Amino acid sequence: MKFKKKHFIITAAILFLGIVAACGFHGLRDMGPYSLFCGKGPHPKFFGKQFSEHVLSRMDSKVEDLNLSEKQKKEYEEIRLEVKEQITMAMKKRKENFVQLQNEINKDKPDINAMAEAAKKQFNKMPVFMADNLDLFTKFYNILDEDQKIKVIETMRKKMKACQS
Repeated sequence: MKFKKKHFIITAAILFLGIVAACGFHGLRDMGPYSLFCGKGPHPKFFGKQFSEHVLSRMDSKVEDLNLSEKQKKEYEEIRLEVKEQITMAMKKRKENFVQLQNEINKDKPDINAMAEAAKKQFNKMPVFMADNLDLFTKFYNILDEDQKIKVIETMRKKMKACQS
């Protein structure tokens, strides 16, 4: 039982990271301080519809391989809408925070301490965002039959193995 629970948590974490990092490492790099201070602004995929659509299309392509039943497709569509809503809200909050930081840095005497505190607040929200997405993954995983679950686990094992190289 312990092994299954541990394995499931690892699997869920990997799926979540795949969803969040759907644009690859270049997308994560573009979110960092380089883009904030080098005048380019955040990567457009992280502010526009492109990002959420990109994540959802990647999810759809993976789910398509599972050949869901009609009932499962309906349940997946509900989960997909929840994911879209969470991504949309996260992008909106991220944009608002970026604008706040940008306004502060453009002042004659920016308050770096206030900026750091604002950034910390945003980072402190990350565990809740992650937990919510893991809950959605769990919800999705639980609608699958045993063969589909095996396919999901095998895909995750391949991804984990690739990360070890």
